[in-house]
Amino acid sequence: MKKLLNLSIILSACLLILSCGGGGGGGGGAVSGGSSSKSAVVIGLDGLSMRSATRAAATSVWDTLTSVNLTVYADGEPVFNKVLTASDNVALVEDVDVGSSVYASAIVTFNEANGGGTAEAKSDTIEVQPGSNNLSLAIAYKYELMYCGKDNDWHEKTGTYTYASGIPLPADFSEINEYGNIFSCWSSDVSEVADVPNGERERTSYPKNLVGVRGNLSLYAEYVEAPVTTFNVTYHFERNGVTVATPKVYTYSPFMADTPDYAYTKDIMLVIDSCDTGLGDFYLESIGDSVFDEYCPTSDTTFLISALNDTSSATQGAYILRKNDGSYSNQTIEIERVCTLMFTGTNRISSFIMPELDATEVRYVIDNPSIDEISQYAVYPGLQTTMTYLELLGTEIMEIPDNCFKDCTALNAVLLPNYVLTIKPGAFDNCSGLVYVSYDGTLDDWNYFGTWGGLETNSTVAISTSDHTTIIYNGSNWSY
Repeated sequence: MKKLLNLSIILSACLLILSCGGGGGGGGGAVSGGSSSKSAVVIGLDGLSMRSATRAAATSVWDTLTSVNLTVYADGEPVFNKVLTASDNVALVEDVDVGSSVYASAIVTFNEANGGGTAEAKSDTIEVQPGSNNLSLAIAYKYELMYCGKDNDWHEKTGTYTYASGIPLPADFSEINEYGNIFSCWSSDVSEVADVPNGERERTSYPKNLVGVRGNLSLYAEYVEAPVTTFNVTYHFERNGVTVATPKVYTYSPFMADTPDYAYTKDIMLVIDSCDTGLGDFYLESIGDSVFDEYCPTSDTTFLISALNDTSSATQGAYILRKNDGSYSNQTIEIERVCTLMFTGTNRISSFIMPELDATEVRYVIDNPSIDEISQYAVYPGLQTTMTYLELLGTEIMEIPDNCFKDCTALNAVLLPNYVLTIKPGAFDNCSGLVYVSYDGTLDDWNYFGTWGGLETNSTVAISTSDHTTIIYNGSNWSY
């Protein structure tokens, strides 16, 4: 056990920004007992330190506590213990051996206003350096948030936090509640207000980002009725920089055991051209029961409307633009969402059902081990110029039939599982856009095929196997 020559409690009225864990080092002017092999360790509570700030700031921590039972350890042995109260913001442990490993732990007792009870707190471990060393104990407070989520239902989220980390804003928190009212603040009941009719209560308000909150708190989101002011906008839709007349967002996903199985997405951009109350500060808000939720802008005047990976039926979504002041657009913006692309067959892909005629990029990702066959007629002619990506890694398909993907000129990437044992002649003939084929088997497995469906005649394609990055055809076999 390290010998402690002198212990003292330094009363302080100081508050630093909380840090979880301590940092060693630095000169500091603390008394070291006259020996160069000894040093001092300052233990701060939840950011309290002996070197700065005011008593009022320090008191804010103790507003939540009644006591802190602090123990300091050096090389695993306790060298200091004291029950701290509001007058003991910082403890100083002198004459600790330089080079020893020191940490602090505590049992924190909350006051009645914070629900009573206790919590544990522990600092990081530091190696004691000559001069002054600092440790900081982070108190773990409890929180409970009640709020309206993006699904228009009310939610409750609980957890713990430190003053440094703060209470995290829930990812599904919504600025708009189920009645269309807008968020105003987080609030907590603090006391009954005398002589106020209807039992109204005085509330303490907290900002949306919950910065500066300390203590065990139960907060709920308050929403206020949105202003009735409106504005007029003009807008258009773009896809890849080209204006589109009918705004449709597509997701195709067949009804299979694992999703996503097939995926075809076409994102669109909503561009706001003008607004009679000025551009900027918009967000897109769904009306009624829509599969879409709110969309945040990519700039002051544009919104990226992403295709969603969902298997529900096609839905016509109606939206308005709203500003941060609650005003909204007189115009209703409608976006059609198309989803659920089926395929025919059970364990055998008989055919890929065609997407809509304006499809410009089709990606098929098949992830279902019950599929072990594919028809040589699975690709309709219309898909030959739109299918860009094919992934069969999740299947147990053993053979790619004759001419199966012949003339698929838009196809640029193919991923095959190691279950594939045969690629029939012509399977990939005239796939002029194909640049990458990945096979999940070995080079020896690939060479065993005998025929490779025309891939050996395509000089633009790079073939990779699981044991080699890239292989090339030498006239009779593939090598690296």
